[in-house]
Amino acid sequence: MDFPEPQSVAMPRTRCLVVDDDVFDRAMLGRCIGKGVTDVEVLEADSIAAARAHLHRVRPDIVLVDHRLPDGQGTEFALELMSDGAFADVLICVVSSVDPSLLDPGVATLPKDALSRVGLTRMVEEFLARRRLSRASADGALVADFGAHVSDSLDAAVARMLRTLRRAKGGARRTIPRAAMNDLDQLESMILALSDVRQRMH
Repeated sequence: MDFPEPQSVAMPRTRCLVVDDDVFDRAMLGRCIGKGVTDVEVLEADSIAAARAHLHRVRPDIVLVDHRLPDGQGTEFALELMSDGAFADVLICVVSSVDPSLLDPGVATLPKDALSRVGLTRMVEEFLARRRLSRASADGALVADFGAHVSDSLDAAVARMLRTLRRAKGGARRTIPRAAMNDLDQLESMILALSDVRQRMH
């Protein structure tokens, strides 16, 4: 008996909403995300009002918002979104030239002046990986506490990633397919290799 060729399943695109009234900065963030993250759609808004218009139509996976906007403060907008359960598994981060120590500590913040494509890509990819684990293991804390360590050192972030991954594996070992567990094992090996490299650098 002939079986039809298996159909590839299209992965949903990652949507990133960039909110910044500076055209150059908005384009820079869009390029960083677009070049570093696979299959991403970048949406742009120059104000909070324009961002709300986007959010009425689509729900992004990532929101990067400047603090100083013509119609309000990006940090307050970020806190508003974070308090809405509809955005519980959305990465919301303030990217601003304002000193992060002057902003609300409850919001993940990245300094615009020190931003790099590699750093931004790493943050986004780690978040998306955590969200996949969260959905597989029904452990919402994997996503909920992500913003707390965005500004941590790489060493601390690697250690936390390893602890989180092992916790997720322990809780999901009997509930997810073997292939998914193999993927988690490979991810753990990659994190351990990164940790070894960092230790040799010190």
